[in-house]
Amino acid sequence: MGSPISTRMDIRPPQPAERPALLALWERSVRATHTFLTEEDIACYRPLTAEILAGDALELWVLTNEADGLIGFVGLSGDAIEALFLDPAHRQKGWGRQLVAHAQSLRGGALRVDVNEENVAARTFYEALGFELVGRSSLDSTGRPHPLLHLRRSADLAAGSSQQATTVLTPGKTARVTAPVYTITQARPRDLSRLPAIELAAARLLAGHAPPSVLAETTTGDVLNAAHAHGRLWVALAEDVPVGFAHVEILEPTVAHLEEIDVHPEHGRRGVGRKLVMAVCAWTETNGYGAVTLTTFRDVPFNMPFYARLGFEVIPPAELSAALRAVVQDETRRGLDPARRVVMRRLCDAADRHE
Repeated sequence: MGSPISTRMDIRPPQPAERPALLALWERSVRATHTFLTEEDIACYRPLTAEILAGDALELWVLTNEADGLIGFVGLSGDAIEALFLDPAHRQKGWGRQLVAHAQSLRGGALRVDVNEENVAARTFYEALGFELVGRSSLDSTGRPHPLLHLRRSADLAAGSSQQATTVLTPGKTARVTAPVYTITQARPRDLSRLPAIELAAARLLAGHAPPSVLAETTTGDVLNAAHAHGRLWVALAEDVPVGFAHVEILEPTVAHLEEIDVHPEHGRRGVGRKLVMAVCAWTETNGYGAVTLTTFRDVPFNMPFYARLGFEVIPPAELSAALRAVVQDETRRGLDPARRVVMRRLCDAADRHE
């Protein structure tokens, strides 16, 4: 007869000293469950994962107990489970379900998750919890040939699931967070003066990736006023106060260019950026444009991989239009390394596959 499950389990935010151990746990878990990956794949993912786990891109929660220490962790961004890994010694004991239940208790509505198509066990796990297939990408978020399946669990299914599972945890140890309700809308005149502060706050997340001169830049008042006048400026509101914005320019007749998108770090990892991008894409299609383009960092986890999950694809340099080449040249002139930058495009007909 097996040992009883300890009631001293705890799900809590990680301590700073635990961050390196998360990377080691990630690798042990990946080697045990992602047997389709090559050593080259793991070597590619390792530094990206280390940067994510060391930073603030994800809302991280660790599962621990007194006897074994760190058992697993989950990472959230908005309504998406971006990471869920267990130490191989603690698989098939119900702890994965508890981490999903904890994510549900924090978010309260529908949840999304992406799994590798080759990881049959992961898909089976999530489908047993009520997740359903809603889309597929032929490449993973780094552009490697490992297809992703996009799964979603509706709020109706989530309600029963979260109520069932949270009672296993030690009472009082599962933090519950009530997230603000965010509204995406066209910017109002009174919003414009608040946007530079959001831009500067968001830029701090790119310290070490961009020169200080670029991090100190803000969109000028004249540009914001013009974008507002033409209906190409959106804000994310929390309690009627802007906490994020997206600014579109029309650089060529059939394409909308996402010139700037920022979310204040205090409201990060809650799906606000995704909502802003989706609002821009919906506007683009409604107004007859064929695609949305943008430039971003190739090697920053919350840049190119984020947009790839939303259906954006890299445009090879040889295929850039004159307008997009001019954007890249201007970035280079301002001090951004072109080798670290990438131009991406989302075609309007990609919407049904990723929303």
